[in-house]
Amino acid sequence: MASTKVKLALPTFALGNSKCAFEVFKDNSKIGTLQISKGGLRWTPANGQTPKLKRWKELKEFFES
Repeated sequence: MASTKVKLALPTFALGNSKCAFEVFKDNSKIGTLQISKGGLRWTPANGQTPKLKRWKELKEFFES
């Protein structure tokens, strides 16, 4: 059975120009990093591909459609 783990690194201050990052693992292998910032969400695959950014407006439209 596949095992998924998420590790969270939180700053000790309110998000301003900083971000928090979730390292996501599946079967003990890192599959990517999800960053949350005031600008939106950014997914960076573990293989080093270009990060994909979704702004908050885009996420709202996605989830409400």
